[in-house]
Amino acid sequence: MNTLDLRLVVHAPAGDLILDGDLDLSSSPLLQPLVDTALEKGCTCLTVDTAGLHFCDSTGLRALLQAQGCLVAAGGSMKLAHVHGMLRRVLDVTGLSKAFTTSP
Repeated sequence: MNTLDLRLVVHAPAGDLILDGDLDLSSSPLLQPLVDTALEKGCTCLTVDTAGLHFCDSTGLRALLQAQGCLVAAGGSMKLAHVHGMLRRVLDVTGLSKAFTTSP
């Protein structure tokens, strides 16, 4: 079983959420509490660093969409950084690459 390590760095009004591992059914519930923490600390512009993301299933995509929705509802924004490989392909195939602001 692969795991997901998450690290949140907030330098309000911006913040970075670094993902390392697999974002899937078992690990996706770990994402929202960190988004909530970022918002509580005054972060309105969150960059999710996916350079270390090895796998992302539909549950992981849903978690990312929900995180983005929470930030937007709070007047903020979310960007996916270092999108590559498997995640790039999944976003392109599902059409979700248009739903996120991304950087290579």
